Amino acid sequence: MTTAEKSFDSWPAATVAAVADVLAETVDGLSGPEIGLLLERIGFADADGSNKRERLTRALLVRQARDRVSNCVVRFVTEAMAPVRYARQPGVICRRRDDLNEVLVLVGLRLTDAGKLARGTAANTLDEAVRHANSLRAEIRWRGTHP
Repeated sequence: MTTAEKSFDSWPAATVAAVADVLAETVDGLSGPEIGLLLERIGFADADGSNKRERLTRALLVRQARDRVSNCVVRFVTEAMAPVRYARQPGVICRRRDDLNEVLVLVGLRLTDAGKLARGTAANTLDEAVRHANSLRAEIRWRGTHP
């Protein structure tokens, strides 16, 4: 079953914001123009915001409220994480996927190496999220180890 055929329950605003925080992260995130192009490509209205994270969060939350499902967030993540976009930046896609998986596991999803979302066990705590995300980098960051 593809994500286009399946409806996903609405996500809490904090979860949508956390996804936007990862995708629009200052250093390794999507640029403002990239966000605009992706929103346009998938037919979502852009939103105002004081920065790109806030702009993306608002755009996704408005669309989610309209649709009453989180398929819009799933679709944006899938488009943003298409492996072909990272052919010359393999390190960026790995870091971004790890960071997204720490958030997505809280809603019972994970991003595969193929850039698709798959269902999995939902985590209830941040500690569980790090364990389920199965990322050594996430574990090191969570524990506060020096870079």
